[in-house]
Amino acid sequence: MIRDEFAGQARFETHARNASNESDQAPNETHEQGAALTNLVDPATAETQIYSVDREDDQARNETQTHGVILEIQQQWRKRQDWLRAYNRLLLQSGAICRRWCKGSKTEGAELLEQLMSGDLSHPVAPAIIPLLVAIDCIRPELHLAQTHVIELAASLPVAKWCASVKGIGINGIALASIVGEAGDIGAYKSVAALWKRMGLAVINGERQRKYKDKKLAKLHGYNPSRRAQMYVLAESLFRAQSRCRGPYRRAYNERRSHTALTHPDWSKDHSHKDALRFMTKRFLRDFYAAWEAANAN
Repeated sequence: MIRDEFAGQARFETHARNASNESDQAPNETHEQGAALTNLVDPATAETQIYSVDREDDQARNETQTHGVILEIQQQWRKRQDWLRAYNRLLLQSGAICRRWCKGSKTEGAELLEQLMSGDLSHPVAPAIIPLLVAIDCIRPELHLAQTHVIELAASLPVAKWCASVKGIGINGIALASIVGEAGDIGAYKSVAALWKRMGLAVINGERQRKYKDKKLAKLHGYNPSRRAQMYVLAESLFRAQSRCRGPYRRAYNERRSHTALTHPDWSKDHSHKDALRFMTKRFLRDFYAAWEAANAN
């Protein structure tokens, strides 16, 4: 911190010292040359140069700090995802055991699992479930801690102010953290199209981005189901909130539905709905990309 704070002053002093040395080594300079060297150490010029360099140093420090926050978000997001996957696997396995005991009934199996998780272990299946429930209880606080931490980190980003103004995104939920956790530094993408591709929303060779077994096509599409799933979760939250407040992204959804009703009358309602959600999400990411650039330019 101290070195950064005085970096501008040190550079100016070095520049002035070099000029002074050159003056000492050349005593036969003309009056104009001597005056030019004297101007290098003019107090007003010195103050301007130091202020300019200090501003550059402040900007560099801010960029470095933001980059560090982004890296921490990515690490905490991966931790959160690891804990969540482990939690879900244990929960699903517990549910499967309960359904098997209830002869395949999903309703009775779910009720039995709820009974066991509430602490009532009188049922004969309890010994088979207890180790899984213990593991779930161990994971739950770690998952909560990782999620809380990543949300707090995301709220400290410059773009968080813009996100707070968007209904369905905000800064108290997981939406902002999920985008940065999966995509990293948004400013590193050359265009919003690159961000769309990263999140599984691009159109490649006239078709939607998807998973392929063929290696060449798989590399071309670069599709990641986990990232696409995060965008679907974000889209559902955005759709519900924007529907309540009749926001701009709900209007974008409606426009897309109206458009495809004319251009693709053969589509089912579900197909049309998912297409419009995709369109709405891409519109949001376009605005998010622009807001990120603006927030980090200041």
